[in-house]
Amino acid sequence: MFGADKQQALASWTADAPSVDAGLVEDLARRAIETSSVQEAHQGDLHVISAPVFGKSLGPAVGAVAVAWDYSELRMHLLRANLARAALSLLAAGALILAIVSVVRRTVLCPISTLASAVERVSADGDVTTMPPDLLSRRDEVGRLAKEFRSILLVTNERITQQRKQLEVALEHMSQGLCVFDGSHRLALCNQRLRDIYELPEEATIPGTHVWDVIDAFKAAGKHTDQQVATLAKQLKAGQPVAYLDQLKNGRVISVVRVMLPDGGWVTTVEDVTEQHQVEVRLAHMAHHDALTGLPNRSMFRQELGRGLAGASHRHQLALLYLDLDGFKRVNDTLGHQIGDELLRAVAGRLRACVRSSAFIARLGGDEFVILETFSSCWDTPGALADRMIEGLSERFEIAGHRISIGTSVGIAVALHSRVNPDELLNSADSALYRAKSDGKGCYRYCEENGLIPELEPAVA
Repeated sequence: MFGADKQQALASWTADAPSVDAGLVEDLARRAIETSSVQEAHQGDLHVISAPVFGKSLGPAVGAVAVAWDYSELRMHLLRANLARAALSLLAAGALILAIVSVVRRTVLCPISTLASAVERVSADGDVTTMPPDLLSRRDEVGRLAKEFRSILLVTNERITQQRKQLEVALEHMSQGLCVFDGSHRLALCNQRLRDIYELPEEATIPGTHVWDVIDAFKAAGKHTDQQVATLAKQLKAGQPVAYLDQLKNGRVISVVRVMLPDGGWVTTVEDVTEQHQVEVRLAHMAHHDALTGLPNRSMFRQELGRGLAGASHRHQLALLYLDLDGFKRVNDTLGHQIGDELLRAVAGRLRACVRSSAFIARLGGDEFVILETFSSCWDTPGALADRMIEGLSERFEIAGHRISIGTSVGIAVALHSRVNPDELLNSADSALYRAKSDGKGCYRYCEENGLIPELEPAVA
């Protein structure tokens, strides 16, 4: 504090006052007295203010008061106060968040988790009664969601059950046998038809049975040979789709189709096609055989002739013997075609008896027959074979009470190499047959153009 008349400090600074320039304070005090107004100045972080002091008469200032304070302390106090307020705010916010999380967990998350677990259980076992009653009784959104899930699962479960029953009925009444193996090679599905086809016991086809145990059941059933079982095992190890005909020991023919699945499993369908296979075999036989005699027909003869010529050589000569029955037309004309047909069947039987098992016999039509045979030694020749056939067919036939005598003429053509044209060889044998007919029948003649090998064929009288 300063007096106006003495212009000196009337009071000193306190001990804890900030360090301030005394000259600055005195200067501010004098100006405050002179101007009768507040004066202020700064010294670093110190703020100094000097205010005039007036007497009772409100005349000129009688003195001045100077005050100085440190801004850094003030800022520190303010910072501490702000930090304290911020910490309290954070604590309050954290407490609020924890309270909200607790409420959400208790009222939303826990019920939804319980609902999810219940839906998983229902989806696994199909039993909608496992839905917790406390969820269904709730009146909030979670309760409504639980009721909707329960309704959906009820409808879905009913549909699945119905479809499963329909599938079971279809599987048990389908004409094909069916089995499904999963990626671990264990049986997932097997219908009754498959068990019937292979005569497998039901305990051998329980779902979960390993494929090798099923194969053991196949062995025990005795429907397959050891080779067939080994082939089956090899196919399964290869993991490739297959389709084949499986002929069982009892003569049944089974069509097997196996399709591989992406997970390494497979689906196998089996069907008993015995009757169908027999029809196909008969049709194939009819397409290549003569319906009357059962001998191969002209079509099959052409195929066999091509195969025989491919292996013809000087050491393995292919002989074509062309036969025509002598006196057959007379039998047809006098005794009828039925007797004539029976006679042709009997002729086919005698021809089979005259040749070796390696010979090929075919009926070209009417009373014409051909024989293909390979000769590689001089002890058996085409001429010797022709003699046996002429002799065999000259014996009387007993047909429906009729004693019938016929004969045959034979034309022979021999292929000495594989370059012989099939048509030329047949025409050569036909020409030789014509010569045999012209020479009195009941004999054989070689084709003169074929160049006989003397050491393999004696002179023909």
